[in-house]
Amino acid sequence: MKRTLIAMVLLTNALTGQGVAWWRGTWEGATEDARRRNVPLLVAFVMDGEEANDRIVAGLYKEDAFIQASRRTVAVLACPNTHKPVEAKVDGKSVRVCSKFGHVKCEDHKNLEMEVRLTFWPDGRVATPTHCVVLADETKIRVISDVMPTGSYLDAIKDARSKLGGRGLTRAEYAEVLSLIGRAKVAMNADDYIGSGKALAEADRMAQGTPLASETGAVRAALMTKGEELALRAAAAAEAGDVLGALRLLRSGVVAFRGTELARALRKAESKLSRTKAGRAAAKLIKAEDRARPSFDKAKGYERGREYVKAVKAYYRVISLAAGSPLAGQARERLAALSADADIAPLVSKQAASEEAELELKAARTLLRQRKKEAARAALERIVKQWPKTGAAAKARKLLGSDG
Repeated sequence: MKRTLIAMVLLTNALTGQGVAWWRGTWEGATEDARRRNVPLLVAFVMDGEEANDRIVAGLYKEDAFIQASRRTVAVLACPNTHKPVEAKVDGKSVRVCSKFGHVKCEDHKNLEMEVRLTFWPDGRVATPTHCVVLADETKIRVISDVMPTGSYLDAIKDARSKLGGRGLTRAEYAEVLSLIGRAKVAMNADDYIGSGKALAEADRMAQGTPLASETGAVRAALMTKGEELALRAAAAAEAGDVLGALRLLRSGVVAFRGTELARALRKAESKLSRTKAGRAAAKLIKAEDRARPSFDKAKGYERGREYVKAVKAYYRVISLAAGSPLAGQARERLAALSADADIAPLVSKQAASEEAELELKAARTLLRQRKKEAARAALERIVKQWPKTGAAAKARKLLGSDG
C-alpha cells in the first residue's frame, strides 16, 4: 500500500501545475493518503449535460484560490461520464488523461463515482454538482450542493483542516518528507550520522503534526541507538589500527548528536584518543582531508562533465594537500582508472606526467631542506629520467647543477 501511495503521489505531483490535482487511484488509497498527509478529502460529484455542472468545471475548477486550497486536500473526482482521452506530458513521458478534467483517466473518475456515491448515498441518488468535504474516517464536515461562491468551498476546507489540527501536507511536501526519511536511513546505514541528522531535522520540521512524524521519530530512535554504539566501535577501530577511522566516527557523532549527553561522552572519548601519538597523526590527516575534500568533489564533477584534464589537476591537488590519507588513496584510484581508459588516457597523459613530476619535485625539495642530499639527488635524477619534457624536469636539472 505504501509503495502504491508513493507512486500515486509522484505521478499526480508531476501534473499539479495544470489545475486541480485529482486523485488517481481507489477510494481506499485516497483515504489512506489523506490520513498520512493529515488533510481532508474534497469529493466532487459532477456529470455532463447540465448547466450548473458545466459552470463548476469551467469556473470553480479553474480558479487559482480553489486550486491552491485543493493542494492541502485529497481531491477526488466522481463523474460517471466518458470523455475523449488526450495526451499529457508527465516527466517527459506521454500519459493519456481525460480531456475534460485532466490529471485522471476517465475510468478513474468513473470507478470512483460508483464507489464514493454508494459510500455516502447508499440509495445511489445524489444531485450534481455536489461537493463533500470529509475526513479520512469518512466523517462529513460539509456538503455543498449546486454552485456556490468560491468562499463557501474554501471555508469548508478550512473547517475540516482545523478539525484535524496540526500541519497538512501537499503532495509535493509529502513526497519530500518521504525522500528525506529515505535519505536519513541511507546516510545512517553508511555511518554518515551528520547527513542523517540533517535530513531528519528537515523531515521533522515538515512532518510536524502529521502521522509521518512518528516515522521520523522511529528513524531518529534508530539513529540514537547506533550513536550509542559509536564509542565502542571507535575503540575497536583504534585497537585494530584504524585510528583515523575511529576519530572520524567520534567527531561525526559529536556533531550529529550535539547538545545531548551522548555528544558529551563522544567528545570525551575523542579528546582522549587525540592526545595519543597515533591520534595526533590521525588528526593531522583528517585536517588535511578536510582541506582537500573540495578539490576531490570538484574532480568528480569534472569527470561527470567529461573535463578530464581538469579532473586530473584536481585529483593531484588532493594528493598534494592530503598525502598519505585515505582520500588521497581514492584520488589515486580515480587517476589510475582514467589512465586505464583507452579513450581518456591520450587526453590526460601529458597533464598526468606533469603533475606526477611536480609531486616528485616537491618531495625532493623537502629532502633537500632536511639535508638528505643523496636521497634528494636520486629523486631529482628520477624526475629528469622519467619525465624529461616536463617543467619539473627542467627545475630538477637546475637543482642538480647547483648541487654539483
